[in-house]
Amino acid sequence: MAVRGTLRHLLGRYLRRAPDSIRFIYGPYGKPSVASSDELQFSQTHSDDRVAYAFAHGCALGIDLERLRAIPDMEKIASRMFCAAERAEIRQLPVHERERAFFSCWTRKEAYAKAEGLGLLAGFDSYRVTVRPGDQAQLVHIGFDTELAKAWSLDDLCLSADHTAALAYPGARRSLSIFQVASLDEILES
Repeated sequence: MAVRGTLRHLLGRYLRRAPDSIRFIYGPYGKPSVASSDELQFSQTHSDDRVAYAFAHGCALGIDLERLRAIPDMEKIASRMFCAAERAEIRQLPVHERERAFFSCWTRKEAYAKAEGLGLLAGFDSYRVTVRPGDQAQLVHIGFDTELAKAWSLDDLCLSADHTAALAYPGARRSLSIFQVASLDEILES
């Protein structure tokens, strides 16, 4: 509830409206948008006690955040969700780098899927992203179409040392502003 309430508060600030007047509509796969605004787009994500929101005018976007953690069945998940090239690239890394690469791959893929409004229904293995942490985040191909992939931008976000995060949006890379807030009270006071 606090996540949705904070979202309403932030949207109200952007739209210069009372938060309780914000109404949501949902796309065919559940992606929310503001009912009365074609211009302002947003995406939200959370992992444990961390929440991230992204906002843009006139541009679809998707954000994902994941806490770094051990995943006993990482190979099994990767075999279902990642394309063969991504899995091979992760396997080639030293063992101590694979977990971060897995989460970099996951957040990049999910950010794109959210921007498209598909979420986990996107068929994660039908498109490829760069995998290695520290490499430029980007879509390599979408359904093996490299030109279509070039029409999208992916950015890694450094929100916490214990998390990976990514933002996806169509078009050329943009300048990003990141505001870190420790609590809901800080948002309400600003």
